[in-house]
Amino acid sequence: RPHFIALYFPEVDASGHHFGPDSKETEDAVHSIDHAIGNLVQQVIDLGLKNVNFIFVSDHGMIKVDGEHPLEIPSLLLDKNKFDYYNSQTILRVYVKNPKDIRKTYKELKKNKTGDYEVWLDKKLPQYLHFATRDDRYHRIGQIILIPKAPKIFLEKGKKGPVGKHGYDPRMVPEMKATFFAWGPEFKNNLEIGEFQNVNVYPLVADMLGLKISQPIDGKRKVLKKIVKENK
Repeated sequence: RPHFIALYFPEVDASGHHFGPDSKETEDAVHSIDHAIGNLVQQVIDLGLKNVNFIFVSDHGMIKVDGEHPLEIPSLLLDKNKFDYYNSQTILRVYVKNPKDIRKTYKELKKNKTGDYEVWLDKKLPQYLHFATRDDRYHRIGQIILIPKAPKIFLEKGKKGPVGKHGYDPRMVPEMKATFFAWGPEFKNNLEIGEFQNVNVYPLVADMLGLKISQPIDGKRKVLKKIVKENK
């Protein structure tokens, strides 16, 4: 039998984007997933499998965005001869084609920005975001990052934005916080813990499977050690 099975349920995320996090459609999606998880657990019980542990986690929260007044892409960045940009709506990554223009571009964007977003150099982003030069092993971040303040989003002219969105800093936007439940023979019962970063789930699962972590990770084993039974 497999020792690890991962499932992803997209319904709540999709409904949150299309209808908003507080909509009836999103509430219905939550009930649907709750029913699916209940059915999954019952099927495992009916099969007589006794040593199965479950970890139920969401990867982010959701917030209703200001779709009526989106932020425009700064006109400076529309020059494709000098720049490429990638818009995730809650973060705008800018690639400056000529490295000599980075500082000048940064200063101009900073000078002309509104109070609805921040302009950062990749080297200066807060360390706790793990989204800076030192973390960019695959060169995907860009040299300049524009970050809107919730509930604002960047949106190209003529495009329709989502009702709900994620991707904001969870320290600033508590709606980004996620869900975590774990149950099974490895876990303590009826234990409620405080919030933690999702990156700590990885070393928990690796330890349960007896896997050695050979690459650098952000998660720490000690964070979730308290939820595991001591005799395991």
